[in-house]
Amino acid sequence: MSVEEMETKLSRLSELSGSDRQMRFTSVIHLVNEENLNVCFWELKRKSAPEVDWVSWTAYREELEENISRLCERMRRWQYRPQAVRRVYRPKANGTKRPLGIPAIEDKMVQMLIPRILVAVYEPLFLDCSYGFRQHFPLPFQRGTAGVQVVKSPQSETQVLMGNIQQISGEISAVPA
Repeated sequence: MSVEEMETKLSRLSELSGSDRQMRFTSVIHLVNEENLNVCFWELKRKSAPEVDWVSWTAYREELEENISRLCERMRRWQYRPQAVRRVYRPKANGTKRPLGIPAIEDKMVQMLIPRILVAVYEPLFLDCSYGFRQHFPLPFQRGTAGVQVVKSPQSETQVLMGNIQQISGEISAVPA
């Protein structure tokens, strides 16, 4: 299956979701299939660092059909569990280090496929004034800036408080009660 075929199926899902706001999807697990996972595999970076399980893209490709088949079967049986993420620290220009998490190849594939399915189902249901994380809608304030901004909704007197926090990937200490 190609990317275009997968996008066509997801577009149809979006059409169904948007055409009837009362429609409820009882299951979309049929979209978690070998063909769609295969598309996600070929979209991964081929030269990335070895994953947490030290399996490279090339090594995974050597038994691609079997690997994807086993992954798909585990997902259908609800036996799939993501692996721990390998933490590495990359130096930044200012001398600090940026923490990065490197997931396993299978986890990356699942992390690519599931949001595509969920976006296809739920994106048509969002209002134009709903922001949050939406793929095709930029935030109404500049990305990468720290601070809080109050925005008045043009449709009503409602005020929306929005913020963007930098370096959120650092550790957060628990506050004793």
